Amino acid sequence: MKSGFSLYLAGPMTGLPRWNFDAFAEACVKLRAAGWCVWCPAEQDEMLGFDPDTPPPLPPDFLEDALLRNALAMTQVHGVAVLGTTDQKSRSKGLAVELAIARYLDLPVLPANEWLASKQKGGL
Repeated sequence: MKSGFSLYLAGPMTGLPRWNFDAFAEACVKLRAAGWCVWCPAEQDEMLGFDPDTPPPLPPDFLEDALLRNALAMTQVHGVAVLGTTDQKSRSKGLAVELAIARYLDLPVLPANEWLASKQKGGL
């Protein structure tokens, strides 16, 4: 059951240094400092033993397992905060799936910096 207003942090990972874990970590710190409850897939991966310094390719079944875990998490949040540039978003298959799930669940989707700005303005 959803309680409080929580965000799922989505962003590109494949093809980026350290799978973009550093950008996920930085965004989590900022969003949480602003008062958001954040579910971060990169943190979940690390808790399950994934090392962000692992070079491609990913371990067998990793993507499928992550997709299922992340899709389930998205049913428990109220909105999606997105990392990355427009170019990165268009190249990321995983992010495309996350955004499709967000649309299906009718979740508001905004860049992470817009969620931060909305808190600073006293919104949401």
